[in-house]
Amino acid sequence: GGRRAALFGGAAAALSLGGALVAPRDARAASEFGVVADEINAYEFAYPTTTTTGERVPWFVARRPRAYADAPPLAPDGRAKIVFEQISLQGSAVISVAVTPLKGARFVGGKDEAEWSARDVANAVLTDRSVGRIATGERYNLEDIDASTTVEGEDGVTYYLYETSRIGAPRQQQPKGGDEVTKCASATALRGGYFYSVKFTLPERVWDAGGGDLARAATASFRLTPTTRKFRKPDEGLVSISVPTPF
Repeated sequence: GGRRAALFGGAAAALSLGGALVAPRDARAASEFGVVADEINAYEFAYPTTTTTGERVPWFVARRPRAYADAPPLAPDGRAKIVFEQISLQGSAVISVAVTPLKGARFVGGKDEAEWSARDVANAVLTDRSVGRIATGERYNLEDIDASTTVEGEDGVTYYLYETSRIGAPRQQQPKGGDEVTKCASATALRGGYFYSVKFTLPERVWDAGGGDLARAATASFRLTPTTRKFRKPDEGLVSISVPTPF
């Protein structure tokens, strides 16, 4: 429909990733797409409902859209929260949207936004999503960043697109041995002091069989949308702990 065409009209046309031009237009033409539109967090993106060979891809929603303040963190003291997630058991695909605060983020702290690279933003977001820790307790990114690029959207928003890989199954947070590799395509944008990121995760075998082009097309369609009355700012409803002063 018109909304799907509009989502594909901007950054999805062609992306320069890792020096190679990736044009998911062929994958888009051969596949059908649905649209997720979340008014609570004000974003939308397209996702594949068929493979490039016409096989239907069924999805179910694992986490319905919810505000950042109401979403559980990825770790007990985690800053990143999943505000939406849908899963396809066919191909073990996972699409999730996470919100993470800019304040306190590594790799981009102390830099002017104009100086950020897509790799900086990817490291910042992935570190906050990570369960990996070094001896001091500091988080570290478990994923290898294979490619990254920055795209200026027609809406005036800067979108940071990146592809990553890691050892482990798509829904597995921590590596547990074995040689299974997971590939991911992601897109991140900043609004109101928070990063909004969509991530499309697939086993490497599915990625290499054509799923990667569909993942790229889906994440490149990610857009922040104008806010409505349903929009909840990420810091709206967050409980802050204050120490009472004697009177």
